Parts: sequence; C-alpha cells; structure tokens
Amino acid sequence: MRAVYDRAAVLARRYGYRYVETPVFEATELFARSSGSTSDVVSKEMYTFEDRRGRSLTLRPEGTAPVMRAYLATMQRHPSPFKAYYLTHMYRYARPQEGRYREHRQFGIEVFGSEGPAADVEVIWPGGERQKLGTLAAGKTWRVRRGAAPEDMIPASTSKSTSRSARP
Repeated sequence: MRAVYDRAAVLARRYGYRYVETPVFEATELFARSSGSTSDVVSKEMYTFEDRRGRSLTLRPEGTAPVMRAYLATMQRHPSPFKAYYLTHMYRYARPQEGRYREHRQFGIEVFGSEGPAADVEVIWPGGERQKLGTLAAGKTWRVRRGAAPEDMIPASTSKSTSRSARP
C-alpha cells in the first residue's frame, strides 16, 4: 500500500498539487450543507456522534468539503488557483461488501479559484493516470516513458514492440 501512496503523491506533485491534511472529525453541518441533507451519504452513510459539549461531529465520509473548508479559512495565504491533493482515510456507514469497506483510503485532487474548463482539465488529466494506481495496488507493474500520456501506460509484461511507451 505504501508504494501506491508514494506513486499517487509523485503523480500529484508532478501536476503542481500540494498535500493537504484535514481532521478526521468535522462538524456534521459541513457535510449536510455540501452533500445535501437528504443525500444518501448524509442520511444513511455517515458516522455521526455527539461530543460532550453537544456538538454533532462526523467522521470524514468524503474529501472535497473538508478541503474547501480549510481553503476558505486560509485562502488569503494561498495562490490562486489553489491545487491540493489528499491521501487519507474516509469512513462510510454501509454494509461491508466486496470492494467496499466502512473505512477506506482515498486519493483525491481539488482545484479551487479557477474559472472555466481549464480547472476541469487539470483534474481530469491526472485522473487518467490515477486510474492506473488501482491496478498497481492489485499487484501489476506498469512501465511508463517519462512524460507519457496516461493511455501510453502499459503492463510491464506487454511486448515492447506493441506500444509507443516502450521506446526509450
């Protein structure tokens, strides 16, 4: 798992994203506002607790809302657009099943403070490479030429003559 984390971090930094870490517990209102109080995540899948002072707290079920909260609290200190990534634990209250766990690790990237389609492209492009990370976790090895596009990644067992990415 450490190798997958390391590769994800290298990928994010290659595209100019900076690491951000948010608290495991957040105010429940943060997720109710961002996801909508009637969404499945809020109504069925959050671990929500009341602390000793009567505040409603929730274990982090997703990454965007906490990163946005942290950004808004400190945005005057950050460049625009703000590009961040996280590799962290998420918690969902759901029946465990194949490939879906109550506690899981998630890699995510966010871009704030940019208008138009450029920000969408900045999130989508590394996403193509990010999909390959799941396969890395499954034990496959990938060979990539420096600067190669995501579609140029090929399994190391593939013949060199079948792909452009095998060229030096």
